[in-house]
Amino acid sequence: MKNVNNLGSKLGPFLIQFPPRFHSKKNKALTQFLKKLPEENQYAIEFRNKSWLTEETFELLKSYNISMVKGGYLETSGHPSRSDGFVYIRLEGDRDKVNGKRGEVEVERCEDLDLWSKRIRGFLDNGQEVYVYVSKYFSGFPPSDIEYLYSKIKK
Repeated sequence: MKNVNNLGSKLGPFLIQFPPRFHSKKNKALTQFLKKLPEENQYAIEFRNKSWLTEETFELLKSYNISMVKGGYLETSGHPSRSDGFVYIRLEGDRDKVNGKRGEVEVERCEDLDLWSKRIRGFLDNGQEVYVYVSKYFSGFPPSDIEYLYSKIKK
């Protein structure tokens, strides 16, 4: 953590991902983990087990100023994010349908990107900072996805 903080203003949120077997029965372990995180950094958590999608979890994350990842493994776009300023979005795809190594769009995702652009515009209008990660498996070519998304958001 000391070394990564040397990135200064170029440092975004840390992504914390839990495996599907990490069930909400481990709430005490999660709480102990969150207590140990340095407060000066931003964090986004991606749960991969639906048992975490509860009001109790949202309140726990809010108490530590941690954002729940939107999109990603579980569809969480309708769930609350942290209240103090940022949203973390992960746009994943299907590894069985996209190679991601060709340097070109393999699956047209404009409809999905249009929906996300509206959501992102809403977050920005609410004064939230937005971070978006686009996997190569989303469409096959993340630069194109980001360019399209940005063009829709800035309108």
